[in-house]
This record gives sequence, structure tokens and C-alpha cells, in this order.
Amino acid sequence: MTLTILPVPLAALVAAERSVPPFTEKVAVPLLVGLLGLVGVITTAAVSIISGRWAQATNRRRDAYAAAVKILVGWAEYPYRIRRRTSDDPNELARLVGIGHDLQEQLRCHQTWIATESHRVAGVYREALEVITAQVAPACNDAWASLPITSSADMNLGDWGPKDILPSILRVQSAIACRFGWRRVTSLLGFPRSSALIALSSTAPGSVQAEHTPATMQTKQSADTAESPGK
Repeated sequence: MTLTILPVPLAALVAAERSVPPFTEKVAVPLLVGLLGLVGVITTAAVSIISGRWAQATNRRRDAYAAAVKILVGWAEYPYRIRRRTSDDPNELARLVGIGHDLQEQLRCHQTWIATESHRVAGVYREALEVITAQVAPACNDAWASLPITSSADMNLGDWGPKDILPSILRVQSAIACRFGWRRVTSLLGFPRSSALIALSSTAPGSVQAEHTPATMQTKQSADTAESPGK
């Protein structure tokens, strides 16, 4: 079978070219090309602005979470500050009491912010604070009742002080990590955390589930007694 190609008359090509209206050829087509270019520029700029603001917001959230953990660790370290005081001078006592008040104010502030940012992280943070406060309060009372340290050797307190604080801090860090990067995506999709993190949360010494944490009022009362000497 032979394929035959019929020649197209030149007159037909000229007629087809002349069938395009002059307005479309000289105005509509250049205008459409310009509009498409403008849309591309605007889209690129919008994506760039949104990405920049998203990165800034992420950095602010990361800094706020880091500050919240820092205050939590500072609260756990507060009894050691009291125990390692070198005098019972009124100015020194007032300074230490002021540190305790500042720590509690900042803890409440961070709790409020975290509650607006993530209910899950807020719950983990609250549980960690309750566990730590349950140990910090009696340690503070014991530290206030102790005599000031007068030698460098006495700075070594041995096993004295709050214990098993690290597991609570690690659980907070694990919950915070799920608020960033790919972990946030998997968390939003409902995927479980890695088995290593689950094992750490469930088997680490001192781990406390929500139903086994001290009552809120009892914890608050213990924290209040740790604020200042004489209570």
C-alpha cells in the first residue's frame, strides 16, 4: 500500500494565515503573554514571602520551646542554688527568693503559651512540671533548713537533691520534636512515634503517666512552700 501525500495549495495557507483577526495577533496575544509573565512573577514573590515568614515563625516557636525547657531545668536546679548558698545574709536570701519567684512566673508564662500552641505538648509539659515540682519542693525545704556552705568541699552534695529529672525532660523534648519538620507532618497525620521514644517514655525511671501524677492542688501547695525560707 502506497501512502500518497497531497500537496497543500499555497492559497489555502495564505487564507488560513489571514483568518486570524488583527486584534488577536497584535493585541490579545502579546497581552496574554505579558499577563502570564506577571502572574509568574507575582506567584514567585508570594511563595518567597510566605516561605520567609514561615521560617521566621518556626524559628520563633523553636526559641520559645527552648526557653520553656530551660526554665524547667532551672526549676529542677533551684534547690541546689539554695543548698549551695554561702551565707544567710538578708540580701542573699532575698536574691534566692527572687530567683524562685521569677522561675515560677516564667513557668506559668511558658505553660500558657504552650497551651495555645499545642495541647499535646502542653499536657506533657504540665506532667513534667508536676513530677519535678513534687521533688523540688521538699528539696527546697531541706535546703533552706541547712546551714550555709563555708568550704569548697561542701559544694559536693553527693546524692542530695531531686532525682530522676532527666526522663521528664526527655519526654518534653520528644513532644516538642514532633512540632517541627517531618515529625510534625507524621504527628498531624496520626502516625505513632518511633518505638525507641515510646520505650523511653514508658520504661525510663521516674516516668509518670497522667493518671498517676500528683494532684494539681497538692503540687501547687508544695511549690508555694518552696518559694521562701520559713515556710
